[in-house]
Amino acid sequence: MMYRQFSAAQQAATTIGKYRIAALPARLGTGHFCAQVSIASGQGQASTDRVMRFTPVFHSHDAAARYALEQGIGWAHGAIGSPYTPTNMPQSALRAKGNLWQKKS
Repeated sequence: MMYRQFSAAQQAATTIGKYRIAALPARLGTGHFCAQVSIASGQGQASTDRVMRFTPVFHSHDAAARYALEQGIGWAHGAIGSPYTPTNMPQSALRAKGNLWQKKS
């Protein structure tokens, strides 16, 4: 399995197989954040983009992004038929600076 990990201030994205997964946390009127994820595949007129919004509410943008990314990665692994746990992420991705999967010491 090949992973490509990207990081930006407002978005975390990864590619698993043919799926491009991006966390899209959104601020709610209460000041909290909801977790949303975009799962895209294909190109041009044959492209598909699924956007899912989850019910848990988070106190921070990063927490909502982590949850959304984890849910999206789990969905992609299910779609391609491979088991998933966060430990499936390669160690290099876990250590990447600014990566949402960075292990806490």
